[in-house]
Amino acid sequence: MKLIYRTGAFVSSAALLVSGFTTAVLADNEVTIQGNGAGSTNTAVAVSVDVVLVNQSNSAIVTNETLQIANTGVNSANGNIGSGVSIDTGNATATSTNTTSGNTNTANIATLPLATNSATIKNNGDLSTNTDVAASIDFRRCRQSNRARVRNRKLQVTNTGLNGASGNTGGTTTINTGNAPTTSTNTTTGNSNSCSI
Repeated sequence: MKLIYRTGAFVSSAALLVSGFTTAVLADNEVTIQGNGAGSTNTAVAVSVDVVLVNQSNSAIVTNETLQIANTGVNSANGNIGSGVSIDTGNATATSTNTTSGNTNTANIATLPLATNSATIKNNGDLSTNTDVAASIDFRRCRQSNRARVRNRKLQVTNTGLNGASGNTGGTTTINTGNAPTTSTNTTTGNSNSCSI
């Protein structure tokens, strides 16, 4: 009696993945039962199982707080007598930039060579009980999680005004104020996951 089975077995954990992918290839396993005696009991198993575990977790809590005050105003020229009064204020500029980058998970696992297992039971006597198990295990899983909380709070105040000139005699009273621009930029990059099995 001769029985030859070619089997392939694998375990794929793709359902457990949060991010990434898995690739499983059936192994070329062989079971041979040959030339055993009458009434013999023969059990042969050849199996390949793929098992890899990867767990990654990142947590980021970021708070950016910015307070900017730029002032060239609140000037006064009062009670002057003569050829004139002039108030000239400069510019009041406030510029703020916040940049926040989140966490990154990366897991790369090299592809293992194709596992080949062979279980053979042959040339055993009558009424014998024979067992042969050939197994290789390679289980793979990639589990990743990221959590980020970013808070940006800014207060920008610019002023070139609130100037006063009163009670002046003789000549011309002039008040020239500058510009009061504000610029605010917030850039936040979220977390990213990458998993190769």
